[in-house]
Amino acid sequence: MRAMRDQPQIGNLTHLAIAALIAGGTLTAVIVVVVAYFGHEILKEDETQMNGLLREGVPMVYTKMPHAAAAPTYATSGSSGADLSAAEDVTIFPGRTAVVPTGIRIAFRPPPEGYDKPVDHWEAQVRSRSGLAAKHGVFVLNSPGTIDEDYRGEIKVILLNTGFEPFKVKRGDRIAQLVFSKIWQAMFERYGEEEFEEQFATERGSGGLGSTGR
Repeated sequence: MRAMRDQPQIGNLTHLAIAALIAGGTLTAVIVVVVAYFGHEILKEDETQMNGLLREGVPMVYTKMPHAAAAPTYATSGSSGADLSAAEDVTIFPGRTAVVPTGIRIAFRPPPEGYDKPVDHWEAQVRSRSGLAAKHGVFVLNSPGTIDEDYRGEIKVILLNTGFEPFKVKRGDRIAQLVFSKIWQAMFERYGEEEFEEQFATERGSGGLGSTGR
């Protein structure tokens, strides 16, 4: 497969060599081909570095604050979410919420210096753990909570207790999971209300809140 991908590049070098040979002779042709080849290899190496980061996982760094109990950890090799652990003891009474600190701060690692290709943007989503929800009725209230790419503060988890008994969170307990997702920012363009209705009307229109039936 790699040989097939490299074939267009070989063809381009051949065309460059022929053009240089016609324009300036053998020495010029050799110089042009050498410069073009090594330039291509350098760009390919940079691209490989970045693609390698994305193949291995989202390029992510983190730091543990003094009160943190554990680092974000994947329970298995196939886990989608990395477990987040509580950094302190908290009791959540029935029908109440609590903001539980994790002592973890994260940042998305920038691409290698000189990398000039488009870079994906990411968000981290804080989601409930199924075990807590099923056994205790405790889940992340705003699931999925969004951690923006440029946020550098401590990750805190909003837990809601829908059970009938107080739920005790102990320091080190796994309370949520962190899932990473690629995001795209919209390019908003304003329209007047009448023009909007004329150009973007649909059969459904403004029907919502169960308008399509059960």
